[in-house]
Amino acid sequence: MLRLKLVASVIPLIVVGILARDRLLHDARPCIALGDTTVQLAAGPWQERFRVSFTDNRADAMVRVQLVDGPELADFTVADDVETANDDSCRVSANTRFVAISDRDPAPNLTIHLSTEPNADYRVFVSSRRFTAWEAAALIATARSGPHRIAAAL
Repeated sequence: MLRLKLVASVIPLIVVGILARDRLLHDARPCIALGDTTVQLAAGPWQERFRVSFTDNRADAMVRVQLVDGPELADFTVADDVETANDDSCRVSANTRFVAISDRDPAPNLTIHLSTEPNADYRVFVSSRRFTAWEAAALIATARSGPHRIAAAL
C-alpha cells in the first residue's frame, strides 16, 4: 500500500516536470522583434499559434526563402555572436505572435520552401547556435505575412 501511495504522489511531479521542462531549459526561445510586436517559436501546444510547414516542392510553397552565404546578400540576418545581458526585446506580450513548425499539419497557415535556389521571396543568412535555418525562415516568413505584415525591411 505504501508503494501505491508513493507512486501516486510521484506521478503528478513527473507530469509537471515534463510540461515545465521546455520552459525551464529553454527560456530564450528563438524570436524576432518588430517594433512593439514579437514573433516567437511556440513553447508548447497550449499557446495559440500560427502554423507553418516546409515543403521540398517550390510550386507548393506560399513563401520561398533562400539561404545565402553572407550577410551582405541577405534581407534578414540571424547572428548571435554577441551576448546581451539585459536583452528583453523579445519578451512575451499581448502583441506576441507564436509560431509552430510542423511538417505533419494538414492545414498550415503558411507553407515555406527553404533552399539555396535564387529568385526567392526572402534571402536569409543564419550563423547561430540558437536558431536553425528552418526556425529563422519560419519567423521571418510569419512576420512578413498575415495581419502583422511589416512594410520596412529588417
